[in-house]
Amino acid sequence: MKKIILATSNKNKIIEFKKILSELNINTISQKDLGICSIEENKSTFLENALIKARNASKYGFPALSDDSGLIIKTLNGEPGVYSSRFSGNQSNDIKNINMVLKKMLPFKKMDRQACMHCVLIYIRNPNDPIPIISSGTIYGKISNSISKINFGFGYDSIFFLPKKKKTISELTLEEKIKISHRGIAMKKMIKFLKNEKY
Repeated sequence: MKKIILATSNKNKIIEFKKILSELNINTISQKDLGICSIEENKSTFLENALIKARNASKYGFPALSDDSGLIIKTLNGEPGVYSSRFSGNQSNDIKNINMVLKKMLPFKKMDRQACMHCVLIYIRNPNDPIPIISSGTIYGKISNSISKINFGFGYDSIFFLPKKKKTISELTLEEKIKISHRGIAMKKMIKFLKNEKY
């Protein structure tokens, strides 16, 4: 059975990865379980950050799959972007980050609250792999005025409103979320690559 290191310490992302990859004959293990420390995400794009995370994890003898993703708000000139997980500062958490976004969005009316969530996934076979497999996914919606009382998600899910669904991402079940989310879209593309990989 093939083994892949999940280059993340985010327990919620690990749950999603394992759920989506369950259809493949792959043994996934998180970098945390291997004692791999997270590397500083100091790049300006999701792609670059995902790549350094994948290369760092793959040093430990197995291929690695990494994710870098975040919230992009049009009226905030793309913020929080690559700083999504630490938008409220060094001691950030989901609630602090959400409150920071809602505070910054107070001046904007309904028509100015467009946003998207973007995810980049990278699979590399070893630290020096010159041809990493890359996939991405994007979902579009709006920033709600308040936090949803129903929260099955994490991150910014509870304030990311989906007009077609008439609910936030946090109100979706895990199965529903995987079908339409930015990470779910990127993972579907990645699975196609992994199934056909010959190198």
